[in-house]
Amino acid sequence: MSSRALKNSLDFAARAMVPSAPSSRTRTPERFSYSKPCDDKCRRAIDSKLTALGKDERAISVSGYVHRELVKYTECAFNKTVVYKTHSRNHLHEQIESFRVGGDKGSDREDDLLDTFCYGIALALGNSEGF
Repeated sequence: MSSRALKNSLDFAARAMVPSAPSSRTRTPERFSYSKPCDDKCRRAIDSKLTALGKDERAISVSGYVHRELVKYTECAFNKTVVYKTHSRNHLHEQIESFRVGGDKGSDREDDLLDTFCYGIALALGNSEGF
């Protein structure tokens, strides 16, 4: 993945994921907020320790945040459907929900959105190194 594509996908992740209070269980429009994208001053490179990990390790490292409900989809990201290669669906949701640790589909697997999801959570909720 090129650095430009990674930057664009991280921008998408920043808009798609919003940390929320774990105690809020109801699904009301007030729970969803849309954040303004970062300007160039707050962007930084992803630590090479995090990028060197495989998909399984990255997914495991952020799974605790997802399990504790610290990460939610925005309403826009949850409801968005796009036609890609003759499939009309929510590709973000499909890639995240279909991922299995240790389940290798080979190099033909579409998983850029999963990578973006994991990087976004690690950088937003992890320590200074993204863990």
